Amino acid sequence: MHCEEGDYNTAHSYFLEAFEQLDQLTTSSDSTKCLKYMMLCKILDSLGKALKLSSKNVAGAKVGAKDADLTGLVSAKQAAKYASRDLEAMTAIAKAASKRDLKVFEKTAAEYSAELDSDLLIKHHLHILYEQMFESNLVRLVEPFSTVEIAHVAKLIDLDVVVVERKISQMILDNKLQGILDQGNGWLIVHESQPENETMATGVQLINSLGGVVDNLYERSQRELVLK
Repeated sequence: MHCEEGDYNTAHSYFLEAFEQLDQLTTSSDSTKCLKYMMLCKILDSLGKALKLSSKNVAGAKVGAKDADLTGLVSAKQAAKYASRDLEAMTAIAKAASKRDLKVFEKTAAEYSAELDSDLLIKHHLHILYEQMFESNLVRLVEPFSTVEIAHVAKLIDLDVVVVERKISQMILDNKLQGILDQGNGWLIVHESQPENETMATGVQLINSLGGVVDNLYERSQRELVLK
């Protein structure tokens, strides 16, 4: 539940508590699962913050974006005691994600598909992480352009044109990218980000509040009429 809400620190604390109890009971399979989830939380938290910072600041072009800190996912003692392909898979996917290279990430996920895809929690959140990396890379690549061929962007990111066009279209609809698609010419026309109009936002909020007051007054007057 906390993972789904993006509260990875809280999720990690619960998995850690479960791991410590299971570790004492020597139930290695359940302990390993908790350890994998702890590693997942660290990956998601570190990479998520780094990718958001990169998207906002265009990969550090304006303000230096820090790389995700994925060191020390597990202690040396844990790594030795629970050494397995499961932990190897999580360590490998962490290294791949830290490079923010989609092809490397895909290759690693395919190599350890048995360990990663068999767990629904890990599979689900690694898919979300992949999409975040995809979007962050696209924002970084299109930032220097006012108009750019989608085929050129696809070449830079080393993905199929159809896949890139679909993702860009979704990002525009979700307001994650300011621009329009000229599908006839195969272009992406990028718009400059407009600062949020605080006056308009305040005005809309005021109108909504006044609307609520008017509705309450109307309901009260209707109740008074019924009582009379």
